[in-house]
Amino acid sequence: MAITVGDIYTAFPTFNPKDMIALVGTENFNGRSSVSLSKIANYKGGMAQELSVFVAQKDGKTFTNMLSYSKREAVIEAGAIKQTENNKDKKQDKKSIPSQIPMDKSVFDIKNTKKGKTSNF
Repeated sequence: MAITVGDIYTAFPTFNPKDMIALVGTENFNGRSSVSLSKIANYKGGMAQELSVFVAQKDGKTFTNMLSYSKREAVIEAGAIKQTENNKDKKQDKKSIPSQIPMDKSVFDIKNTKKGKTSNF
Protein backbone atom coordinates (compact mmCIF):
# COMPACT_ATOMS: atom_id res chain seq x y z
CA MET A 1 0.00 0.00 0.00
CA ALA A 2 1.41 3.36 -1.01
CA ILE A 3 1.44 6.44 1.18
CA THR A 4 0.17 9.52 -0.62
CA VAL A 5 0.46 13.24 0.03
CA GLY A 6 -3.28 13.24 0.77
CA ASP A 7 -2.83 10.58 3.47
CA ILE A 8 -0.15 12.63 5.20
CA TYR A 9 -2.09 15.90 5.04
CA THR A 10 -5.26 14.16 6.28
CA ALA A 11 -3.40 12.83 9.32
CA PHE A 12 -1.26 15.96 9.83
CA PRO A 13 -3.02 19.10 8.51
CA THR A 14 -0.18 21.33 9.77
CA PHE A 15 2.56 19.39 7.96
CA ASN A 16 5.18 21.79 6.58
CA PRO A 17 4.89 22.14 2.76
CA LYS A 18 8.69 22.47 2.42
CA ASP A 19 9.11 19.12 4.15
CA MET A 20 6.51 17.62 1.80
CA ILE A 21 8.49 18.87 -1.20
CA ALA A 22 11.55 17.12 0.22
CA LEU A 23 9.58 13.88 0.72
CA VAL A 24 7.96 13.88 -2.71
CA GLY A 25 11.05 15.14 -4.52
CA THR A 26 9.26 17.72 -6.65
CA GLU A 27 7.30 20.93 -6.21
CA ASN A 28 4.54 19.74 -8.54
CA PHE A 29 2.56 17.30 -6.44
CA ASN A 30 -1.09 16.71 -5.61
CA GLY A 31 -3.04 14.63 -3.11
CA ARG A 32 -2.53 11.44 -5.11
CA SER A 33 1.24 11.84 -5.41
CA SER A 34 3.07 8.89 -3.92
CA VAL A 35 5.65 9.36 -1.16
CA SER A 36 8.59 6.95 -1.05
CA LEU A 37 8.82 4.86 2.12
CA SER A 38 12.61 5.17 2.09
CA LYS A 39 12.35 8.97 2.10
CA ILE A 40 9.93 8.82 5.02
CA ALA A 41 12.31 6.47 6.87
CA ASN A 42 15.15 8.99 6.40
CA TYR A 43 13.00 12.05 7.18
CA LYS A 44 14.36 14.11 10.07
CA GLY A 45 11.91 17.02 10.07
CA GLY A 46 9.75 18.34 12.87
CA MET A 47 7.14 15.57 12.81
CA ALA A 48 9.49 12.67 12.05
CA GLN A 49 8.39 10.43 14.94
CA GLU A 50 4.66 11.02 14.40
CA LEU A 51 4.99 10.48 10.65
CA SER A 52 6.96 7.26 11.17
CA VAL A 53 4.34 5.89 13.56
CA PHE A 54 1.54 6.82 11.14
CA VAL A 55 3.26 5.12 8.19
CA ALA A 56 4.16 2.07 10.30
CA GLN A 57 0.51 1.65 11.24
CA LYS A 58 -0.49 1.81 7.56
CA ASP A 59 2.32 -0.22 5.98
CA GLY A 60 3.58 -2.24 8.93
CA LYS A 61 6.69 -4.37 8.58
CA THR A 62 7.49 -3.16 5.05
CA PHE A 63 8.21 0.27 6.47
CA THR A 64 9.73 -0.68 9.81
CA ASN A 65 12.40 -2.81 8.12
CA MET A 66 13.70 0.37 6.43
CA LEU A 67 14.31 2.16 9.72
CA SER A 68 17.58 2.19 11.60
CA TYR A 69 17.58 -0.19 14.57
CA SER A 70 17.32 2.51 17.27
CA LYS A 71 14.44 4.27 15.52
CA ARG A 72 12.74 0.99 14.61
CA GLU A 73 12.17 -0.12 18.22
CA ALA A 74 10.52 3.18 19.20
CA VAL A 75 8.24 3.21 16.15
CA ILE A 76 7.21 -0.43 16.58
CA GLU A 77 6.35 0.19 20.22
CA ALA A 78 4.46 3.45 19.58
CA GLY A 79 2.60 2.06 16.58
CA ALA A 80 1.78 -1.27 18.24
CA ILE A 81 3.18 -3.12 15.22
CA LYS A 82 3.26 -6.89 15.54
CA GLN A 83 6.70 -8.15 14.57
CA THR A 84 7.20 -11.80 13.74
CA GLU A 85 10.70 -13.09 13.43
CA ASN A 86 11.81 -15.88 11.20
CA ASN A 87 13.89 -18.24 13.29
CA LYS A 88 15.64 -19.59 10.20
CA ASP A 89 17.26 -16.19 9.71
CA LYS A 90 18.59 -16.18 13.26
CA LYS A 91 19.98 -19.71 13.16
CA GLN A 92 23.48 -20.18 11.93
CA ASP A 93 24.93 -23.34 10.61
CA LYS A 94 27.46 -24.49 13.19
CA LYS A 95 30.01 -25.25 10.50
CA SER A 96 29.93 -21.67 9.23
CA ILE A 97 30.90 -20.18 12.58
CA PRO A 98 34.57 -19.19 12.37
CA SER A 99 35.45 -20.90 15.66
CA GLN A 100 34.20 -24.23 14.25
CA ILE A 101 36.35 -24.12 11.11
CA PRO A 102 39.63 -25.97 11.68
CA MET A 103 42.58 -23.78 10.81
CA ASP A 104 45.28 -26.41 11.28
CA LYS A 105 44.24 -28.57 8.31
CA SER A 106 44.51 -28.15 4.60
CA VAL A 107 41.61 -28.93 2.28
CA PHE A 108 43.85 -31.61 0.82
CA ASP A 109 44.26 -33.34 4.19
CA ILE A 110 40.57 -33.62 5.06
CA LYS A 111 39.32 -37.19 4.81
CA ASN A 112 36.16 -38.11 3.01
CA THR A 113 33.87 -39.13 5.88
CA LYS A 114 31.66 -41.40 3.74
CA LYS A 115 34.44 -43.57 2.34
CA GLY A 116 37.09 -43.08 4.99
CA LYS A 117 39.65 -42.25 2.32
CA THR A 118 41.64 -39.16 1.58
CA SER A 119 40.05 -37.15 -1.18
CA ASN A 120 41.89 -36.83 -4.47
CA PHE A 121 41.30 -33.48 -6.08
